[in-house]
Amino acid sequence: MTLIIAFSSLITFFITAVQLFLDYTEQRNDLDVTLNSVTVNVPTISGSVWSFDEEQILLSLEGLVNLRNIEHVVVKTENGKSAWQAGAQRSEHVIERTYPLIYDKRGEQVNIGSLNVVASLDQIYERVFSKALGILFSNGVKTFFVALFMFAIFYRLVARRLGALAEKVESITQELAQSDIDGLYEHDPKDDEIQSLRKSFDHMGDKLRATFNTLAETNKSLQHAYEEVQTINSQLELRVHERTQHLSQEIVEREYVQQSLKNSEQRLRDIAESASDWFWETGEDHHFTYVSGRCYEVTGLSQEDILGKQRHALAAYLSPDYERDIWQAYDEILRNELPLEDFRYRLKTRNGQIRVIELSGRPYYDTNDQFMGYRGAARDVTDQVHYQEQLQKAKEKADVASKAKSEFISSMSHELRTPLNGILGFAQLLVMNPKKALDKQQALYVDQILGASNHLLTLINEILDLSKVEAGKINLDMEVISPIETINDNIDLLEAAARDYEVTISTNYDNVPADVQIIADVTRFSQVLMNLCFNAIKYNRPQGRVEISLCVEKKRWLRINVSDTGNGLTPDQINQLFTPFNRLGAETTDTEGTGVGLSISQKLVHLMQGQIGVESTPGVGSTFWFEFEVVQASPVQHQETTTAFSLNNQKLELLPCRVLYVEDNPENMMLVREIFDKFDHAELLEAQTAEEGLELASTNQLDLILMDLNLPGMDGFKALNILKQQEETKDIPVFALSANVHPETIRRGIEEGFQSFLTKPVDIVALIKTVNSVLNG
Repeated sequence: MTLIIAFSSLITFFITAVQLFLDYTEQRNDLDVTLNSVTVNVPTISGSVWSFDEEQILLSLEGLVNLRNIEHVVVKTENGKSAWQAGAQRSEHVIERTYPLIYDKRGEQVNIGSLNVVASLDQIYERVFSKALGILFSNGVKTFFVALFMFAIFYRLVARRLGALAEKVESITQELAQSDIDGLYEHDPKDDEIQSLRKSFDHMGDKLRATFNTLAETNKSLQHAYEEVQTINSQLELRVHERTQHLSQEIVEREYVQQSLKNSEQRLRDIAESASDWFWETGEDHHFTYVSGRCYEVTGLSQEDILGKQRHALAAYLSPDYERDIWQAYDEILRNELPLEDFRYRLKTRNGQIRVIELSGRPYYDTNDQFMGYRGAARDVTDQVHYQEQLQKAKEKADVASKAKSEFISSMSHELRTPLNGILGFAQLLVMNPKKALDKQQALYVDQILGASNHLLTLINEILDLSKVEAGKINLDMEVISPIETINDNIDLLEAAARDYEVTISTNYDNVPADVQIIADVTRFSQVLMNLCFNAIKYNRPQGRVEISLCVEKKRWLRINVSDTGNGLTPDQINQLFTPFNRLGAETTDTEGTGVGLSISQKLVHLMQGQIGVESTPGVGSTFWFEFEVVQASPVQHQETTTAFSLNNQKLELLPCRVLYVEDNPENMMLVREIFDKFDHAELLEAQTAEEGLELASTNQLDLILMDLNLPGMDGFKALNILKQQEETKDIPVFALSANVHPETIRRGIEEGFQSFLTKPVDIVALIKTVNSVLNG
């Protein structure tokens, strides 16, 4: 009966829980519908907030609060502050939802704040719990009557028959246990029929099993006793045999380990004694406890000189400051129990020599992680140190020689540029003299002078370039460039040169994308390109061809090919091709050249992480190529310039101006005077010293000052500083005009305030254009 009641109660609670859950789910769905319906009011509230209609906002919020389960509604501005609200949160368990307030301002969605809605779950819980007792009572009554009916049927059909069966089983059990008073079973009045039947069967089964088990155990005990005797005998014999073999094996292994240990110790001892390094060990107080024999051979010291002493006691103190610093660092390492790495110190041997010792070591610890000292290796590096010192001295000598070479080349360039300035300048004046034109023969002579002077100037510049490249002092501005655009920027100049040599030049970009890019210095890239192209034009045959083509090699290298139809090169000539000043026999021809262009090009390409080479067939022509890795980026646009002196088709005009030229060289002064005399309304004031120039600048209204740098007495830099300090001259533009083209000098001139740096020989066209640019503001 108890089980039936318990089972019925369980069913009652289950049905009640299902009904409550369904009711709770329904009310939660209603709440979700209510919260979703708030979305309909969001546009109205957004418009009211945008127009700041506070009355309409509050009416809308009150309407939302009146919805079922809604407790609190608040409108927050874009910065998160509460602006309007209705209702109040009273429940502990709530659901909060936020709706963005977006206003459509002429098609633009503007976020003006948010609408926060708080709905109560406690109200749902209260409604559900209020129904729980009624549902539970109703289901309980129903279940009770069902259980009562089941109990009546069970008792009538099952319980009475089970009771009779239990009594019969008990009578059989009592017969089996007639002689066993403890074996009698008494019914518990509290047991029902099924329990009584089960216990009776259990009692009878226990008695039957006890009887059979007793017989089986008796038999097993006898058998087991016999087997135990046999087993003990066999195990005893086996153990005696195994122990005998184990002892024999242990003796053999112990002898092997002892012999291996002796061999290992001897091997380490032999290595330590024969190695160029030696091994050392110190205790926890950093006194030596062991040093291998090689140390005694190198230093000549004995064990008494080393063992039991610290390393400081063996050091030779030649430079107190230096030695103090390194030993302070050494002591700091030991205090912190850090590894020693390549520590060097000086040691005085027994015969008085000073040796440099280099050592490394590691701290070691016992099984309890207690510091025990250091172990490591050391060696004599005296010869190595001396070799390094000799290398350093040799490098310093090489640096001095390189500097002297650079200074000599710079000085030579200055000395050559000074007379060349007069040659080129006056030759240009002869060409540009409109009042007295040259006849054909004179024009031819002047063209020869200009050509030879330009060739000499090119040679000077290339020697300077070669010197800078070999010294590693050339500065590269590596960036992403478009080689096609760079080639196109120079093609006009190349076509003009090709016409002079009756050669046609063409380009072919069909094998590469139009936007292909590389990383290089655009100026130096153009320099290499122009050198290869000019060579292909100069050393070609009449009516020959030059083609500039691009292709991609090995999927990542862009190759620029410059092909010609010249005489070609033999293998021996190709081997000497990039040697400075070697023109491969062309010096006996009428073709001008210096023999250093290819050498400079090769070094520039290598500095830009590229490659350069040549393929040639004698009698057919040559293809010079250089290549760089392809990259993906946006190129930077550049403007190409040229330094060649040419007055062809040039119509020069100089704006009215008053210019002061400070120059101590009469020829240079005469040249600039002749240039300015060619133009009306252009006045040139002259000063041979910086002091004289300062006086003229202070007493005249000037548009520009041209200043030489190497002046007697005060130089051009000091004069510039004084001009910048004087109130009446500080705003006058000052240009440097010098034959000193050393990069350091040019850099210093720009840094100290020269507005521009013009070099000699004077390019008249460039000079006039520069002056005009200043006059135009």
